[in-house]
Amino acid sequence: MLPKQTTASPSTPLEKVGDGLGAMRRAVILADAGGRISWLSELARAWLTEFFPEFLESTGELPLKLKMWLEQSKRFASAVRPSLTQLQTHAVAGFRLIVYCANTKDGSLVIAMVRERLGIEPATARALGLTKREGQVLFWISEAKTNPQIAAILGISTRTIHKHTERIFAKLGLENRLEAQRFAWELRRI
Repeated sequence: MLPKQTTASPSTPLEKVGDGLGAMRRAVILADAGGRISWLSELARAWLTEFFPEFLESTGELPLKLKMWLEQSKRFASAVRPSLTQLQTHAVAGFRLIVYCANTKDGSLVIAMVRERLGIEPATARALGLTKREGQVLFWISEAKTNPQIAAILGISTRTIHKHTERIFAKLGLENRLEAQRFAWELRRI
């Protein structure tokens, strides 16, 4: 069985960081270079189980897909400095998992995960004073799509997307597309 996030004093500086992030309801995993888990937060445990059905906690190993991704990213990382890589998983029940991994100088891995909605729910859009269509446009803005790209995706004119974007900015008090993108990311991330 893997070590759980505990309130007892952590034994390493990385575990201290992990405990701090775990207390903030962050999904964090500490592992060695080979993918052997030394510590994980409760949220990380839950998300590994949700997004990687093959994950068996009793093995003490990261899921095979994560281990393969880490191996591949090692090939591209510089041996001189720590690196940060990102993986997006397949969708599960309207969510995807974004996994970030940092390699420390001693070869340890710090893995952080973010669970993200694959859309902005109509109820959320309504609560913000947006129409369903404006919610859809805001979602695609969060995916860094341009107005012509959003128009093609939604099957409407670029001018209509421009008007929706103007109304979104006004309703949400946003000044530009970058603010809208960041705002939508926060709505989507759990």
